[in-house]
Amino acid sequence: MAIPIASGALFHKVGEGFSQLRALGLLDGPPPRQVGGQAEGCQPVATAFREGKPVTPVRPDSIARSLAIGNPADGDFAVATARATGGAIHAVPEDAVGENMALLARTTGVFGETATGVTLGALRAAVTAGEVGRDDRVVLLVTGDGLKTLGPVSFTFAPVHIAADADAFLDDVLEAA
Repeated sequence: MAIPIASGALFHKVGEGFSQLRALGLLDGPPPRQVGGQAEGCQPVATAFREGKPVTPVRPDSIARSLAIGNPADGDFAVATARATGGAIHAVPEDAVGENMALLARTTGVFGETATGVTLGALRAAVTAGEVGRDDRVVLLVTGDGLKTLGPVSFTFAPVHIAADADAFLDDVLEAA
């Protein structure tokens, strides 16, 4: 599973949910490996995972604002979850976020926001590192719609400007049809 990390709560709770399903006898086998992602501009959990230390607060500076929590309350739980599931946590370059958003939209028709660009970037890093293989089944959590954050993918389209007038809007739409 590839999951974005902001406070660390979602990442940890997904792991906890699988543990509870196993305890109820509803799942067999090992837990799914969890791969987490943070943008390089706010990566306290990825840094803690990489360095084997507790999470240390940082000042966020990221285009992935939905993930930019510099003092993640559940960051240490997220690190523990990644380790317990045999997963990993990767930091994704800021300039790769928009490219990943566009790649997912182009190849799957799913247009996720910046957190999705980070999550796909973390998954791609896990593949490169050999942590996820060609035959692995992967679920990528998309936590928000790309229409919220068009800036990082603005290189993929030409904006259309319409006057703030209902009649002008209708005229423009009818001309295009």
